[in-house]
Amino acid sequence: MTYYDLIPGKRYVRRLAGAVLALGLVAGAASEAHALKVYTAIGDSITWGYPYGNSWAWPSRTGQTIYNRGVGGETTSAGLSRIQKVINNTNPTHLIIMFGTNDVNGPSDVNGSARNIRDMAQICHDNFVIPIVLTIPPFVGPKASLNSRVIEYNS
Repeated sequence: MTYYDLIPGKRYVRRLAGAVLALGLVAGAASEAHALKVYTAIGDSITWGYPYGNSWAWPSRTGQTIYNRGVGGETTSAGLSRIQKVINNTNPTHLIIMFGTNDVNGPSDVNGSARNIRDMAQICHDNFVIPIVLTIPPFVGPKASLNSRVIEYNS
């Protein structure tokens, strides 16, 4: 059982989509240099839309066109290695970054994972892209014992 199974009406995805839309609008107000905003989301299976697929993914529920570049099972290290290619291929004005669940769930060093996120944000800045970094959701059920790592990572 995952946290998706415990959320009536998949409320979490709706809240996440709303938060992303609000963040994008705030970030967009800070950048009037781009008349047309292009959003791309990069992340792991939560971004991709696990377990139901891309049509269920939070980027498709924001009311905005967001290029979804989520890859299941990916860690922050893998995201860092492909972020430049994602930026080159989608030419976004805003890049929504949501990684960390697989880092927290595995043996990764939380501080190293956070450093990878900071490096991704720096790559965005170097490419004149506004980064929007999202926190990861808590675990439920048998993996709830990992939530202290989630809190540490999100801090």
